[in-house]
Amino acid sequence: MSRDKLTTLSNAANRAFYDGNFQKALKLYTEAIQLDPTNFILFSNRSAIFLRLKYFRESLDDAKQSIALNSKWAKGYFRKGDALCGFGKFDEAIFAYCQSLTIENEIETINALKDSLYYSSIKDHLSILLNEIGNDTNDMKLNSFLIISMIGQEYLSIGHLFEAIELLQLALDMDEANVVSLDLKLSVLGAISSAYYQQKNYQQTIKYLEMELEITKQLGELEKQLTIYSSIVRITLLNDETILAINYLRKQIELMHSVRKYFVKLL
Repeated sequence: MSRDKLTTLSNAANRAFYDGNFQKALKLYTEAIQLDPTNFILFSNRSAIFLRLKYFRESLDDAKQSIALNSKWAKGYFRKGDALCGFGKFDEAIFAYCQSLTIENEIETINALKDSLYYSSIKDHLSILLNEIGNDTNDMKLNSFLIISMIGQEYLSIGHLFEAIELLQLALDMDEANVVSLDLKLSVLGAISSAYYQQKNYQQTIKYLEMELEITKQLGELEKQLTIYSSIVRITLLNDETILAINYLRKQIELMHSVRKYFVKLL
């Protein structure tokens, strides 16, 4: 492969693209890809050209190939979201844009996400709120974890469990999940445990309830701890885990005794 020739082709393709000569840009990028078929940036750029030409299938295929070559390339997910919007698959596009946000928090991605929300299943629930977030320059309000988890909870509110779980899990897998406030993380864990419960996936429900329990212990919220213990006992019984249910019931009773002793001392 000639590096100089590849650079020349890429530069010429970029100029053609910005000049609006998309057919020429497509031809040049295709030649460049033939020279370097493992270059994820080339596939990402050609995906954008296919999109302008309304070749949505080809645009999506190139975006997927870009991601396959480099799963940490945010622009690949962004291109995937754009291509899915071309197909009218706005709920899927939202997830792709959110995947991009987990890698790079870019205004361009947030704007594309906002636009897709107006045509999504949650268009009547979230668009105005996300518009407010997008127009605010406050770092907290542009926090990717907050945006993604908020969208996930809105999907949960309309009973779209698969989309809710995908997005909530995406948020929880982010590094930012380890530094957000405990109250915010608790809210997200509560949402995903609720989604799994509605799916009757009791094993996953218990897993996230246990995470909630650990956070309520850190926050010292005794009432919430008792409520979570009750939920775990009930769900472990539904899941035929009698021994685990007894174990958590014992812990719940011990906590109740501790709370009672605490209030007796106060009196």
